[in-house]
Amino acid sequence: MVTIDKMTKDGTYSILSKKERLMIQRERIKLESLYCYKNHLTELDLSKNINLIELYCHSNKLITLDLSNCINLERLYCDLNTKLLNYNNKTEINFL
Repeated sequence: MVTIDKMTKDGTYSILSKKERLMIQRERIKLESLYCYKNHLTELDLSKNINLIELYCHSNKLITLDLSNCINLERLYCDLNTKLLNYNNKTEINFL
């Protein structure tokens, strides 16, 4: 499994081999819970995380949040993102 230390500053893995990037994509699809609160994030694109059930992204600086393919999402904790302007989601979820 690829370690986080290979991630570039912009959050991508462009320096990885094709095989390593494919491994990350496969693991990302399996992701069901994500806790990324209090990280000063401004954008979050989880549209490829189709099995995501719960997301804790509160206390960031989110401007854009893309959950467009997260059809299994049941719980979203995204309060204290005072700049959230662009939210994309096609499913009904509970905001907590």
